[in-house]
Amino acid sequence: MPTLFDGPTVLTKSVGLTLLILEPGSTFEMALELEQYCMDMLSPKLNVDMVASSSGYHEPMSEEWREYFRMLRGTKVFIYDTKTSRLIFKSESIQYLVDNLNIHRNSVNGCAATGKLFLGRFFISFEPIVEMLNEDVVSVDTLNKLSTHLRWVAYTFW
Repeated sequence: MPTLFDGPTVLTKSVGLTLLILEPGSTFEMALELEQYCMDMLSPKLNVDMVASSSGYHEPMSEEWREYFRMLRGTKVFIYDTKTSRLIFKSESIQYLVDNLNIHRNSVNGCAATGKLFLGRFFISFEPIVEMLNEDVVSVDTLNKLSTHLRWVAYTFW
């Protein structure tokens, strides 16, 4: 089976335009393969939509693709409990913590940058720490209850 790059005709002109003409026997899959190759290799930073044959930038994107791109774009956050020296929560993005833990993004960034403990107990990092155990990951609800309790204790006895 001939590959896509065996025989397309390449026409160039001094304006920097390259025109690829597929051979008459080319299939739709071959055209998609060429499109994806060009998107990956030729100025990938300029492409808004990085998936060949997708609906495009100006059309609605499915929720599944939105979640996929959000996970790729997000900054992973690791929260460690300093009392137990264990990883207690992993998040795919800072925004997820903002939405679910009632924590400001500046607090996440500040604690991760300076090493200051969040609520005097939790160490926040953007990188996993291999020296700490990664076994006891809790749910977002459990972490939310724990942080709410620690806020209440800090406020009550302050």
